[in-house]
Amino acid sequence: MIDLNKYKSFRLNPSQARGKERIRVILAASLQLFRERGVDHVTTNDIAEFARIPIGSVYRYFKNKDEIVLALLELYVEDVTVMLKGIADHPLLPMSSWQEIMVIITDSWTHYARINGSFAFLAYVESNPELYERSEPYRQRIADRVADILAVRNERVTKKQAAFACRLLWTSVELGAARGDDFAREAAHAMALYLEETT
Repeated sequence: MIDLNKYKSFRLNPSQARGKERIRVILAASLQLFRERGVDHVTTNDIAEFARIPIGSVYRYFKNKDEIVLALLELYVEDVTVMLKGIADHPLLPMSSWQEIMVIITDSWTHYARINGSFAFLAYVESNPELYERSEPYRQRIADRVADILAVRNERVTKKQAAFACRLLWTSVELGAARGDDFAREAAHAMALYLEETT
C-alpha cells in the first residue's frame, strides 16, 4: 500500500484525510496501469477511469502524467533509501568484505523490487531526457546512501567510485528483478572486485 506520509512534496501533502486517500488511489491506479500497459500507453484519462474518480481530481494534484511518474519515483526512492540506511547502520558492516556488502545491498534491493512488482515508470524516466534531468535529486539521494555504506567499510572511497557503484547496483537490481535470475548477484561480485582493486 502506498504510504503518503513519506511523501515530501508540498503540492501532494494535503492535510485532509480525503485528499491523501485520493492521491493514494491515483498513484496506486497509475502504478498498476503502468505495469499492465507501459507508461507510454496510459493517459491521465485512463488513470481517472481506472481509479473511478473524475479527471478533475487527477489534475487537482498532478499537472500531467509526468508529475505522477515523479511522485511514484519519490516514493520508490524513499523506500530504497530507508533500506540502504538500515544497511549502513548495521554494526558488522565495517568488518564485512566488499563481496558481502555488495551482496547484502543487491539482495535487499532486489527483494524489495520483486515483492513490490515491476516499476515500469523507472525505464520511462530513463528514456525521457526532461524527466531524467528532473529526477537527478532522487537518484542523488540513493547515490548518497550507497556512498554512506561504502564509506563505513572504507572512508577512502571516492565520489566517483560510489556513483559508479550506485549506477551499477541500480541497473543490475532492475534487470535482475525483471528477469528473475541471478543477474544482480553477478553484478554484486563484479562491483566487489572493482572496489577491492581500486580502494
